[in-house]
Amino acid sequence: MPQPWRQDRQWQAVAGKVTDRQGNPVEFANIVLFSLPDSAFVTGAVSGADGNFRLSVQEHKGLLKVSSVGYATLYRECKAGDTLDLILEADTRLLDEVVVKAICPRRA
Repeated sequence: MPQPWRQDRQWQAVAGKVTDRQGNPVEFANIVLFSLPDSAFVTGAVSGADGNFRLSVQEHKGLLKVSSVGYATLYRECKAGDTLDLILEADTRLLDEVVVKAICPRRA
């Protein structure tokens, strides 16, 4: 059985950049790493203003889940030591209209 608290395991990085289809960096994208094959949460990060992120991991293989408001969620397999270029697609299923209702109380 793995023992995640053991300090003798070697740490490696999974790093990369999150961009949109036009190559613009996606700031504040959520990057979550799940272990394979059991899909247990391992660690997470948020991309910076330049779209870059870095995770320190002990797992050999995992599944990244990358999400950001206005973009479709991206899943990508990775392994320790990988440097990834992740391209998010615009989510075309967004609301096409917003209805705002205001209620004004009647004054006596």
